[in-house]
Amino acid sequence: MKTSVTVLLLLMIVDFCKSNNLQIPSSCKVYFNDNHYNCLNNIYDRVPFSTWQKIIYEIYEQYPVSDLSIKIARHANISYAGLPGYLILSRENLYQAAMDFIYYERLIVDFNSGTLKVKNGLIEVGWSDFHGKAGLLVDEVIIFTYIEIAKHIIYPQELKLEKISFYYDKPDNTDFYEKILGCPVYFNSPTISVVISAAHLESIKLPTKDPILYAILKQKANRLLLELPSNHDFEQRLEVCIMHCIKEISLNNVADYLNISVHVLKQNLLEKDLNFSVCVNNVRKKLAVAYLENERLTISQISELLGYSEQSAFQRAFKIWMNITPLQYRKNLKQDDYLDLKVLD
Repeated sequence: MKTSVTVLLLLMIVDFCKSNNLQIPSSCKVYFNDNHYNCLNNIYDRVPFSTWQKIIYEIYEQYPVSDLSIKIARHANISYAGLPGYLILSRENLYQAAMDFIYYERLIVDFNSGTLKVKNGLIEVGWSDFHGKAGLLVDEVIIFTYIEIAKHIIYPQELKLEKISFYYDKPDNTDFYEKILGCPVYFNSPTISVVISAAHLESIKLPTKDPILYAILKQKANRLLLELPSNHDFEQRLEVCIMHCIKEISLNNVADYLNISVHVLKQNLLEKDLNFSVCVNNVRKKLAVAYLENERLTISQISELLGYSEQSAFQRAFKIWMNITPLQYRKNLKQDDYLDLKVLD
């Protein structure tokens, strides 16, 4: 079973079917130990992704409405995300939670891996078609389920999305998307993506913050990750880990986050012909450019966010990367914005 989803998502499917008086897809039965679909055989079971696709399309045959994916996702809750849902709950804010979500998403849906990019003060969580395209309806159910779970986690605070994109052709009926999701939805895009303001994510504090619980759940989540087939890009996982550990960056901390020994991490770097310091600098450069676009952050604060002990060290590094100082880079950004406005005028 190379690609799969957590069996817990079947509870969402069952709940939706029961609420709408639909027949529960027959593929679900083997995962439950009663005819009423109330209790799973094993909460750690994995459902082959092809079976998950079949289940979604069987529901559509019974209930062929354009907004089916949103209707299904509305039955999602934190427990259906399993361990990653509770792991995220124990974080300090939604920005930190997003970093963990990208790393542990495979425990929910192990199909096309998510990536995280920071640009112009926005965070873009994106998915390629590395393992193929699941189909618009299937991908909609997954993305909208993630969004619904995030809303549950931060309630009563609101989740404000900037935009959602899909790499499929635009369907006939799209009026409901923006009305229900509260943001533009685009089609024929290079990737599937959800874009959110970085400042917005950082501003949403999670009242259930618990560092000790987080450490316990993280150990369990790392063990479960090791049980999944190794079919994803090491460099991508490494970048996410470096971002997570950037304030206290070291081989030990990154290896710990990857749940491998330092020796194994060094072996992986050697096999991929990667230099750890270069990887760290690449992440710092990417984050520095993104942070400089946020005028609320001072150069000193950015230096601290990137894990530099002194501001001068950050300034020297940035000048090597960009051939100008961080302050000059920020001034150039303002000038470019001004020129853009003049063109619009």
